[in-house]
Amino acid sequence: MMRARWVAAVMLGAVVLMGAAPRDVLAKKKPKGKMSAKLDGKAFKSKAVVVTHIGTSFGVSGGTAPRSLRIGTLIRTIGFLCEVDLGTLTPPATLTQASSQCGAQYVETHLGVPTQKRWQSSALSVTFTKVAGRIVQGQFEGTFPPTSDHAGDPTHTVTKGKFSIVLAGAGT
Repeated sequence: MMRARWVAAVMLGAVVLMGAAPRDVLAKKKPKGKMSAKLDGKAFKSKAVVVTHIGTSFGVSGGTAPRSLRIGTLIRTIGFLCEVDLGTLTPPATLTQASSQCGAQYVETHLGVPTQKRWQSSALSVTFTKVAGRIVQGQFEGTFPPTSDHAGDPTHTVTKGKFSIVLAGAGT
């Protein structure tokens, strides 16, 4: 009986707080980032995108969403980080790993039994096609040989990678 009253009080408090929140805040959606690519010829579409933009560093990571949360479920993640000042960049501009401007990683994580495999990029190219205000768009591709802890695994190839990001804040 006491627990039911406590739950009812918490629910009532949440309803009151939600009703007091400004309608504009509730109506606005957060800007979403998009990331997609061909991973070994198969479609890779990110369900969640994380953006890093600090000073002259800009990075994007995206991962697939698991269809179920069963043991052994595979989650794939692709991410890259480039040394670039978006405020002075004039698109189209291509940055490469060969010039030590970018690096990337492909990761496979199996749920349940904590296993994770990583592939570091050996040849990466990131082309910024649009940098306007808060919007950053571009393309990427590269090859990812396995790290030493699983050197027998095949090299992965990423082609036709695309990203479209809306940065938080008032500009770049």
